[in-house]
Amino acid sequence: MFSICYMALIPKEQLGANQTQPGGSQPGSDEIAWFSVRKELISEAGDGTPRVEHLVIENEEQNLRFTYRIETAFEKNGVVPIPKPSIKVEEEDNRIAFDHIEMINMGIDRLRNKVEYVPIAFNLVPEKFALNDLQKVYEILLGRPLVKQNFRKWVKPYVEELNEKQEEVGHRPAALYRYTGKMTGSL
Repeated sequence: MFSICYMALIPKEQLGANQTQPGGSQPGSDEIAWFSVRKELISEAGDGTPRVEHLVIENEEQNLRFTYRIETAFEKNGVVPIPKPSIKVEEEDNRIAFDHIEMINMGIDRLRNKVEYVPIAFNLVPEKFALNDLQKVYEILLGRPLVKQNFRKWVKPYVEELNEKQEEVGHRPAALYRYTGKMTGSL
């Protein structure tokens, strides 16, 4: 499952020549397309009401959009609440095949949980990066904004400041950092 999530995060230019790409020359590649996937919080769970989210999968070039409503109730299993998602299609004639929506939903949830203690985000920025750029990656992966001061405090043990600044930017150049290779704790 994680290979699917990681694959979705690889820039198109980095795919190997032997891998099927949209518009490629391999059989069936004319049917392949890139889709953006986002999960939007509609309402938070509370007082017996489920958390409600929209999972949107779309391809603007082909004018395709699939929207699902996910209601997650939490059942108590001793002390730990266990999420029980219920997935409903918003437009009955516009759905993806089989249980793929459940796999995508689980992949997004697993990625969001794992990004807090595995250095996934550090693989999505250049070797030298500004903390703002790293924060943007985390916000995209987590699907929520982060408080700048709290993020910097959390990330400080995992990065080291270089004696370099950003070049050719239209604003005051930010300091550049590098990942130390050690990550523990959660965001």
